[in-house]
Amino acid sequence: MLLTVVQEIAQGVSVFAQTREKLEGTLLLITFFLRFEIFECNNSRLVCIVYNLKNMSGLKLYMASVTGNVEIKKKQQKILMTLEGKKFPFEQIDITSDSAKKDEMREIAGDPKALPPQLANGKDYLGDFAAFDEAVENETLEEFLKLK
Repeated sequence: MLLTVVQEIAQGVSVFAQTREKLEGTLLLITFFLRFEIFECNNSRLVCIVYNLKNMSGLKLYMASVTGNVEIKKKQQKILMTLEGKKFPFEQIDITSDSAKKDEMREIAGDPKALPPQLANGKDYLGDFAAFDEAVENETLEEFLKLK
């Protein structure tokens, strides 16, 4: 019998699981994957299609953990403090640890010379620090971040 399990867990993560046998017992641990995973659960092969809504369509902050530019550090810190203070869920993407992430940031921004910090919601480009700061000043941050 094909059993479909849909389970909502922390931070907007949805888990869709299918198995050919009835599941007995408890699936003890599901971590946040962005790809297909196969779990062994009570001798049943369980194929989980797991996707993280927060990361696929959520807020992303492209930043540099290592930079000698004091202005970039200050801008990143202000964005971090604001997002964390308002408890908005977001993903920090460090462009210094992976050049592919820097390329991704620049592609989303539509600027081959874009510097961090940059913001996106999924694949939608939101803007740089100046646009973020303007949204804070105008009290339109949720709209700017496409959270409403």
